[in-house]
Amino acid sequence: MMNVVMNDINPVLLRTTSTCRRQFKKDLLDVVTIERVGPGATYPVSVALATMLLVATHEELYCTFLADLVAVGRPPVPTVAPLLAAACHVFESDGLGVV
Repeated sequence: MMNVVMNDINPVLLRTTSTCRRQFKKDLLDVVTIERVGPGATYPVSVALATMLLVATHEELYCTFLADLVAVGRPPVPTVAPLLAAACHVFESDGLGVV
């Protein structure tokens, strides 16, 4: 278990967009406790940010990777194709036939 002091990052989080701020269920915490991190588990945003800060202090290339991800941006989200663009599909199977 580790405690991460968030005093310096809280003002930065307050300057972010409102969509990010609404993810915080409570006010910003001064200290966030990280107990155990594993794949498949869900964590509050404050714990995820504290974990990223903790990794950045121990792994020198982590910040570079994050900066590269930010520079690339989000991929385009595929939109739903209109109904007129739908295609006709033919399915064939042994044992099924026209009656």
